[in-house]
Amino acid sequence: MRRFLPAVVAILGALGAGGCGTASYPSTLRVTVEDPSGLFAGKPFRVSIFDVSSGDTRDWAMKFVAELGPGEQHEGKVSSVETRAGGGGKPAKKVRAGLYLPDYRAHGWYDIQIEPHDGKRQEMDAPAIAWDGYGPTTAGAEPLRVSVSARANGKAWELDVTVTLASELPNEQQAVSVNDELTLELVKAAGAGDVAEAERLLLKGAEINGADGEGRTAVTAAAYGNHVEMAQLLVQRGADVNLKDRNGLNGFLVSTSEVGPGSALLVVMLNGGAKVAAVDAEGNTALIRAAMRGHADLVRRLAVAGIAVSVSNDAGHTALEAALLAEVCADPYVETVEELIRAGADVNRAGVDGRRPKELALAGRCGGIVGALERAGAR
Repeated sequence: MRRFLPAVVAILGALGAGGCGTASYPSTLRVTVEDPSGLFAGKPFRVSIFDVSSGDTRDWAMKFVAELGPGEQHEGKVSSVETRAGGGGKPAKKVRAGLYLPDYRAHGWYDIQIEPHDGKRQEMDAPAIAWDGYGPTTAGAEPLRVSVSARANGKAWELDVTVTLASELPNEQQAVSVNDELTLELVKAAGAGDVAEAERLLLKGAEINGADGEGRTAVTAAAYGNHVEMAQLLVQRGADVNLKDRNGLNGFLVSTSEVGPGSALLVVMLNGGAKVAAVDAEGNTALIRAAMRGHADLVRRLAVAGIAVSVSNDAGHTALEAALLAEVCADPYVETVEELIRAGADVNRAGVDGRRPKELALAGRCGGIVGALERAGAR
């Protein structure tokens, strides 16, 4: 034992002389974005470099956004906290920064983690991280190609970061299927409207935006079942109501058509950030889907939400034409047509077959709808 004592004493003496402490080591990152495919055609492009250790929310990242022109750089600063024996004047061993490109991928950020080497250039793939924290595997986004050139400046790093965009914009609409058992159980619980089970699974780590084999996320499954309380819970926990399943539908589109005329579910989706311009696999907007089913209350709420009234689907039909082509004369369809007229539908627009709305209504022998159209000036 005695022969080890001198070595121990020497180590303790060195620690005592140099000290052992925690310090913050700064790094400056200068970002250049390369767009070899011309996705943005030389237009200004927004970039943010932010310190992940201080925050990783969209609001935090937006504080550091700058707009770049072709060839311009954006500079950001981050810090690395490290504990070292004896202090030391070298820069950080590891550097981590968040990179947010809102014009390229709005749903999340890219995680840059690197161990810099002075005077060297390193290539890496920065994984995509969703804002609600679920990881790069289930976020469904390809990593971003990044190269970093490092230069030590005392205790700081100066890093030149070159970002290379892919040839296509990331697909942020399609939900990504996962094999995680907790997440699949969450989708089942949401489809059954079992709020208590969903809360339990979320606490255990189920991914709120992960999808099952049909591409249905928990909130989409809840929407198909018209489970309003469940949808509210999921939206409050960060569910993305815009992610589509394999049929091209998301919770928002389902709420306008698949669950009847009630508007409670639609209100949840709108409050949850639904993109009202979304369309289904046939190009039908939410308004067209509601109109063709005679859901007057949903049509009114969608119009108030600012959805475009004159947009056509892939077949060339507007919401008004979709309602008339149903050839249903019941009161809900009369009310639907009236709501569309109030929202600004063109009652004299000729359709793809050359017929105007009044002609469609006459063909369907719908007197109440004909009257509504005539009062609005239909010819």
